[in-house]
Amino acid sequence: MQLISIDQAKINQATQEIFAEAGWGISHFKLSSEQGNGGPTVYLCDIEHQQLYVVASTSSALDVVHALQKNQGISFQHCHETLSTLLRKRATQKYESDEAFLNQFVLFTLMYVFQTQSFERVKNTANPNIIVLHYIDRSDGTPLLRPNPLPDSAGMFSPDDIKQIANMILEQDKTNHPSRFTRAKLLRFTAKNASALKFAEHSD
Repeated sequence: MQLISIDQAKINQATQEIFAEAGWGISHFKLSSEQGNGGPTVYLCDIEHQQLYVVASTSSALDVVHALQKNQGISFQHCHETLSTLLRKRATQKYESDEAFLNQFVLFTLMYVFQTQSFERVKNTANPNIIVLHYIDRSDGTPLLRPNPLPDSAGMFSPDDIKQIANMILEQDKTNHPSRFTRAKLLRFTAKNASALKFAEHSD
């Protein structure tokens, strides 16, 4: 697998346009001979750092990621902890040109999501979409990943759509788990930045 700049990704011009039309800025893509997305799309909302990411994937992603996870014996807890760490590091903006880091970011995003009950609820839909919120449990300081299935959609959700949905989930969590939120005012997600990555396995 190779990670290259979207400026060089002429084969993925159509995909670039899809992301752009939905309001997403593009940083990097993984290239593949497989056209389009065709696989699950994950929307990551880093509440703590007000960052918004989307990870799109091809139809082969599920098998590829499951095989990698099984071969390396990567547990769900390890995926959770690693993705939380990667989100914290990525918020520093120091890794946007680091191919190894971005590769790891995409892989652990998918390895985590593919093991959740939220993904089980949508994996057989035409266009599986998952939103994942990342925030700190104020009662004990532990990072939380909060996955939630999204409606089947023929296109990409816009950043504004995702921000609205994220805040609805935060309000729900505040009601159901008030100890997680020690602030008098509910933490809101406004997102300072939106960027996108695509996962694909080379066929060569």
